[in-house]
Amino acid sequence: MRLSMKEWLFMEDEIVNSMNVNHAQAIVQTAYQSAKANRITARTLQLRVRRQVIQGFSDYQTMGGIEDALHYKRYIMKNSHIYGDYNENKIPNTKTK
Repeated sequence: MRLSMKEWLFMEDEIVNSMNVNHAQAIVQTAYQSAKANRITARTLQLRVRRQVIQGFSDYQTMGGIEDALHYKRYIMKNSHIYGDYNENKIPNTKTK
């Protein structure tokens, strides 16, 4: 799995909030701050996140789980007009009002 920096920054909130332990969350937040300041590359950010995931400090069990969450978030953002607040109380594909 090779994500770009743009994709890593897009998933920042989900990844930071998935950390179960305070020190793991602090490590990942520091890595994201360094990435935003262009002090580390996307590969280094990935390695820092991967270490926390492998050690079991994240709700994600594998790095593939992060990639799946990225694809799901993109899908929801792209189709927000279908799944957003506009149709919250309606059943799609029906003629009810």
